[in-house]
Amino acid sequence: MPQPPVLRPGRQTALVLTCAGWLTGLLSGCIVIPPPVASHFNRGVEFQDQGKNSDAIEEYQLALRERPDDTFAKYNLAVVFQDMAQDAEAEKLYGEILAVTEDTHSRINRAAIYHARGEKDRALEELRTAAEKNPYNPNPLSVLGDYLEQENKLKEAEDHYQQAVAIDGKHAASWHRLGRVQVKRGEARPGLLSLARAVELDPEDPAYLVSLAEAHEREHRVLEAINLYEQASVLDPDRVDLYVKLGDLYSQKEMFSEAVNRYWSALSIKGDDPHVHRRLRDIFELLARQESVTLKELEKQSSFAQNP
Repeated sequence: MPQPPVLRPGRQTALVLTCAGWLTGLLSGCIVIPPPVASHFNRGVEFQDQGKNSDAIEEYQLALRERPDDTFAKYNLAVVFQDMAQDAEAEKLYGEILAVTEDTHSRINRAAIYHARGEKDRALEELRTAAEKNPYNPNPLSVLGDYLEQENKLKEAEDHYQQAVAIDGKHAASWHRLGRVQVKRGEARPGLLSLARAVELDPEDPAYLVSLAEAHEREHRVLEAINLYEQASVLDPDRVDLYVKLGDLYSQKEMFSEAVNRYWSALSIKGDDPHVHRRLRDIFELLARQESVTLKELEKQSSFAQNP
């Protein structure tokens, strides 16, 4: 079951860099931007980015000893606990944050905890509260729609996605989800346009490219699908399924050289894929038959030329 994204606030030193950038636009000459301030919070962020969760936890806890009301450190600590499936600890911290300030990310992440343990109504209520208290943020409505979509409540999900993009027309995740549910509901053309909008807004997300490729494939636009799958494979080069899909589509268009190339790419990652081995065998047998026919035709032409 897909989970909502775990969101993180920016580093506390970002304000220093923004301020320096603003000054650069007003003053001539060189401005030296100071390095990030050494702090437990910033070290925690660095460890978290590196996947060193135990070290990150220690640094955030030290930051909270210095400043018990530091909601940034508390939030990131909750994210680490949630990443480690220590949901009780994460839920407690999100609750402490929400007791002193309204925070959309904390509500969304707490809803994810409720949803993961089967408390679906509670998760939906948390997201509705987030949407009500943060009317200019599309994320709560978008995630709420995603949960409704998982329950196959497609019309309700689409309504929430539409509300999300009405709030922020550049929210790529909502356009992607909207297009996805429109396709499921048989709204092929609107779905294609919504998915294309998501790719336009965020062309570096392979999931958006794959969804748009699948929509084109369903409409038998094979070359358009191939182009999008190729882009996705560049961004996510370890996905075997993308190379297999490309091999199949190239085979469908009788572009056998390209098909073989993509199948070999798949085998370089997963060498025991029986489908890929069968497809390569079929292609080589087909090419061998075609070459045999070509050689026979050439022999006939040569024989005719020698005996007019």
